Amino acid sequence: MADAINFLFPKIPKLISTVIDHYKNGPPKPSWNLKFHLIFAFIQLAIDDLYHSTIEDVQRFSNKPAAIPPDFAVDQ
Repeated sequence: MADAINFLFPKIPKLISTVIDHYKNGPPKPSWNLKFHLIFAFIQLAIDDLYHSTIEDVQRFSNKPAAIPPDFAVDQ
């Protein structure tokens, strides 16, 4: 949970400025609505953040256990 907050919290000012820019200057493309503009800005920020992160940081953020179905057989 703390990793998700640390990942999301620094992006809030950019997302707010995207909303202001969207209403002040209009969308970058005529077909973009606010939702798409925010998603595009968030993806850009996430990619930029992951680009400047170390491998260990990315692995720690994405290291979540996956549920294994009960009928799945594991051979060792």
